[in-house]
Amino acid sequence: MPREPAALVLTSGRGQDRSALAAVRALSAAGYLPVVGTSDKDSLAAASRHATGSFSLPVPASEGFAAAVADRASKTGAVAVFASSDDALLALEPQLNSLLDKSLLADSSAAAGLQVAPTIKYPTAHDLVAAGDTAPYPAVIKPTIKQPGLPTYAAAGPNEVLVDDHIGEVIAQPFLEGTRDAICGVMWSGTLVASVRQEYVRTWPRECGTGSSAVVVPPDPERTAALAQLLSGHNGIFQAQFIGGTLIDLNPRVYGSMALAVGAGLNLPAVVC
Repeated sequence: MPREPAALVLTSGRGQDRSALAAVRALSAAGYLPVVGTSDKDSLAAASRHATGSFSLPVPASEGFAAAVADRASKTGAVAVFASSDDALLALEPQLNSLLDKSLLADSSAAAGLQVAPTIKYPTAHDLVAAGDTAPYPAVIKPTIKQPGLPTYAAAGPNEVLVDDHIGEVIAQPFLEGTRDAICGVMWSGTLVASVRQEYVRTWPRECGTGSSAVVVPPDPERTAALAQLLSGHNGIFQAQFIGGTLIDLNPRVYGSMALAVGAGLNLPAVVC
């Protein structure tokens, strides 16, 4: 059976990156030839039997990252490029900063009609601690933009802020309770071309973790329409995560639990290709 063209999957600084691995497996299942670009010497995605090749990349913050990706895409005839981390995505598409920067996302999401958690930005984790009880404790502490090695976690008070583990700006949001779900799909040229909703059965770590077990559930037309408005300028895969109907995170890229959508019959990377 003839194979489809190549597609690049980029992973950076996270050898155990399950988002990249999910993309490689999905592409291979659809007949595409996944080629993995990595700046980490130990990459799950590159080691996968479903990858047809791999190549070294500089770190996304370096000046030559985007050029190296473009060069490899040209040489392999890749029909699509999938970044699995926010720093790689920003290096390729800096205009997505408004979706990736959590301090900006709250306002744009509310304008699109989504319920969002109150969000306070601090220049550093030290400033968050100095704010004392004016911060919304118990709170979830996050870097404004996800980066490998920077934590997201719950803190009951200033004494639980992991000051030494943060670099740069952080945000604090109230700790929320409720059903955890996500709306995932593909946007293209301002149109929602595919979507699936999943509900989390378990997360790890329990309080502030990613999904370790999830099931497909019926769609939520109202939230999906609002997401389509928010993402109207984005071409590609997305995952929007909610607690109790409140948006807590947005990933305009491949994500770790994508195998659930593929298993349910919606191969999102193949849709993009």
